[in-house]
Amino acid sequence: MLEFLLAIALLGLVLYALIYVGVVVVLVVLAVALLALLFSGIGIALGIALVGVALYITYGIFKKIIANEHANDPHSAMNDE
Repeated sequence: MLEFLLAIALLGLVLYALIYVGVVVVLVVLAVALLALLFSGIGIALGIALVGVALYITYGIFKKIIANEHANDPHSAMNDE
């Protein structure tokens, strides 16, 4: 049952990540998850894929927030145009 819930969550995150961060990152995370599937089991593989995609999405969101803060700051070093 847990694996089924993880698979549903992973599918949603993968679809979101394909739109938000791009294909390359999703393929790398899924490749690592497939290696985990070969050597351990489906629960571990789904967990790795879920955490990997979630961490990258979180990184992308924080990167956008920081970029927006610098764009709105007139004294920022990033706005030396």
